[in-house]
Amino acid sequence: MPQKSSLKVFNPVALVFSVMLSMLSTETAISSSKTVIDPELIQTAVETLASADKAGRAPGSSGSRRAAQWLAEQLDRLGIGLVRGERLQEFGPLKNVVGMIPGTSDETIVIGAHYDHLGVEADDVYFGADDNASGCAAVLAIAEALVSAQYAPKRNIVFAFFDGEEKGKLGSLHYLSIVDTPYMIKRYHPPVLMLNFDMVGRMRDQRLFVLGVSTAPYWRDVLEANNSAKLNLSQSALSGFNSDHLAFLAYGSPVLHFFTGYHNDYHRPSDTVEQINFDGLRDVAELGLRIVTDVDRRETSLRRHVNDSRPFSRLAAEKLDLTHRLEDNRK
Repeated sequence: MPQKSSLKVFNPVALVFSVMLSMLSTETAISSSKTVIDPELIQTAVETLASADKAGRAPGSSGSRRAAQWLAEQLDRLGIGLVRGERLQEFGPLKNVVGMIPGTSDETIVIGAHYDHLGVEADDVYFGADDNASGCAAVLAIAEALVSAQYAPKRNIVFAFFDGEEKGKLGSLHYLSIVDTPYMIKRYHPPVLMLNFDMVGRMRDQRLFVLGVSTAPYWRDVLEANNSAKLNLSQSALSGFNSDHLAFLAYGSPVLHFFTGYHNDYHRPSDTVEQINFDGLRDVAELGLRIVTDVDRRETSLRRHVNDSRPFSRLAAEKLDLTHRLEDNRK
């Protein structure tokens, strides 16, 4: 009998079906998000960043540099791309750690958390497990989940670990000062949306505070549709909690800030790993993951949904009383 040819006949129907099946499997993986959010990574991240050798991660300290290096290694491990050819955005003695999964549109979603804390005072280490190793763990877990699911985003998705938040949101301001130039607008596209995770490790009674829901008309619907863990969401139109999302709001981006509430260990040495609610932290990361994929798949532009959508400017930063601190740090 003649041997069958090894050449395959091109079948466009089969190709389309294969692509659709791949997209469906990716979406299904994201939908069953408790299987893609890695609880071990979350715990490892908190334990590593809040460890004694990081010495409280004071901006510019050796402990902070070790924390930045570890975060950079995690993004490298996941194969996440660079931002403007950089993994570390250095400004003075400080540095942001950034990575990006490129999309196919000119819009960018930023998922961020600050990694700095208070350092050591009077021989007491301020470990900062909740503030904000927890937020960094959530961002890192979302990044890993998207990579594991082979998620191909429509929009660029940037993961940003900011330095200098405790000194006045220096890292987020530096990030925005880089993207807000004519060169960057042409090639890297300023953010159109920002999710901020700051102090998300001390959930009680399933309560999660979500601030900034008035900055986009779709936020309330998005939160309701993606709350698979049935968290008790305390939604606030205000976005005044003093964290990195305020710099993005001044820029003109819709924002959400996730926060599990203040506690007696806030800005004290007793903010340690033993106090973290890891199940609750995983639920926060799951919600963040679902929100990211939801807004990313939207066909309509995410631009200009903020009531005051003026471009980021020195005047806007000065209203937050931050610009002079950034300039002082650069000297």
